[in-house]
Amino acid sequence: MSLGMDILAAILLVCYGFVFVSVLVSATHKFVLFLLFITRPEEGSAPDPDSKEEKARELPKVTVQLPLYNEAGVAERLLTAVSAMDYPREKLEIQVLDDSTDRTSEIVANFLTFKNPRGVKIEHIRRPSREGFKGGALNNGLRQASGSLIAVFDAEFIPPPEFLRNTVPVFADEQVAFVQARWEHVGRSRSWLAAVQATFLDSQFELEHPLRSRSALLLQFNGSAGVWRKRAIEANGGWTQSADYSAEDLDLSYKAQIAGWTGRYLGRVATPAELPASMHDFRTQQEKWSHLGSNSSRLLFPLVWESDLPALVKAETTLQLLSRWTNVPVILLFLLWIPAVLAGRRFEYESLWSWFVIAASLAYLLIFPYFWVSQRRSGAGIWRKLWILLLTTACGVGLTLIRAKGNALSLFGRPCAFPTTPKSAGETPEASISSQRRRFEIYGPEVAASFLLGCLAWVAVVVDAVHAIPFLCHAALGFLFVGVGAASRNGECT
Repeated sequence: MSLGMDILAAILLVCYGFVFVSVLVSATHKFVLFLLFITRPEEGSAPDPDSKEEKARELPKVTVQLPLYNEAGVAERLLTAVSAMDYPREKLEIQVLDDSTDRTSEIVANFLTFKNPRGVKIEHIRRPSREGFKGGALNNGLRQASGSLIAVFDAEFIPPPEFLRNTVPVFADEQVAFVQARWEHVGRSRSWLAAVQATFLDSQFELEHPLRSRSALLLQFNGSAGVWRKRAIEANGGWTQSADYSAEDLDLSYKAQIAGWTGRYLGRVATPAELPASMHDFRTQQEKWSHLGSNSSRLLFPLVWESDLPALVKAETTLQLLSRWTNVPVILLFLLWIPAVLAGRRFEYESLWSWFVIAASLAYLLIFPYFWVSQRRSGAGIWRKLWILLLTTACGVGLTLIRAKGNALSLFGRPCAFPTTPKSAGETPEASISSQRRRFEIYGPEVAASFLLGCLAWVAVVVDAVHAIPFLCHAALGFLFVGVGAASRNGECT
């Protein structure tokens, strides 16, 4: 019996060590990106759209694609913003790629009939089916597009008039396949939830994208608020049509750069967009992104390693793709902490746990600077920034359950429903009430995980594993934030 317990304890320690190392490697990767960001020079200025060189050369024709699916609340706002772009009318073509099954199509038709500014060419393109989802809609529009450049905006974005004037000059470099602009967030200080979402996104747009754009690292196109060279899209097989349920934006941007094209990020060009208004919507979005991103990573792994990219770029890209699969290790890291402590004591590994505590603390400390940089534009005071940072890191743990579900759907080849994230401008009172009735039932797992981690924190007191208490409580806070946030009256944490 004693031998069997020793074997079980040893297996537990080995498994826990593997889980811990995987999480520590992921945190270290983020910290290295932070170090590179603060030690590399800032991005150079983009070409001046008012310069003599830009005026002298002929502007290319641009096709603006607007993929819509049941976006009744924001469709007219998007059309109004795009049609007001400061770009020669004869060089501008707008495609409304409308796969809607609700009144969105009627709103678009009404805009074209009564509100379309004179001289703006807008095509309302409908398909008999939603085959290929967003990727299929973009490919369908691409076949009819007359522009040499293709700009893409999702429904929740509000592109500024000068967007094309600021992005098109970058394509003077014939190697540039795409330009990604910075996402700005409407109402980022309206609630704690909005602030946390903005911090998550800004970790990409304030740190990773600027670093990747000015380094040899691969840059991801985020699916909206960007411009592509049509020839680059066609040369790399077009947008991934999601029969394989992968992320068409991630796929195409990586394939293009592997093939020798480059991507550019313009942090000075900002495009406002809505954030999901409730935890219900945010959680749904995270499941979808996790599912599609996981599928894309499996597709891209062999392409990366078969390419001619430098070894260090391959290694960094691999870590970036693997980060989409760290949700289960993070969950296990917390749930098995106390059992692993007890297993270690069985072998009298007290000194080992001293090093473990140091390493665990290091993993937490490594991730904080990464998110701190992302709050540069938040406008919040130092104490609010600290609270947002605490909630963001906790919420990152709290979202692991729903993201792990996305990983599992990908791993077992299950289809993705491709839900549209509801926009606050378009949600009806009836829809809000209906979704509210489902929230606590759907998000019971996060509440249960918070309760379990709270119990483990209490056990940590009993077994004198006090080093685990701060980490377990922080994780419990994250699951509680996600679970109770989703069940709150309006879905927001104010």
